[in-house]
Amino acid sequence: MPCVRTGEHLTGTDRVAEIAGRLPADGYINVQGDEPFIAPVAINAVSEARSTCRRTPSP
Repeated sequence: MPCVRTGEHLTGTDRVAEIAGRLPADGYINVQGDEPFIAPVAINAVSEARSTCRRTPSP
């Protein structure tokens, strides 16, 4: 997926918010620029954990 870099966003979170509005998904993982060496296995673990967790119904 291409990176959104239009210069219109102040933060990476702003870019993720724009993509979230364009690309429907069950969730998004936002890796910040100050985490350039995060292990891909850690990102995969977050993705897998998110996909296997059960949502608790609201009261």
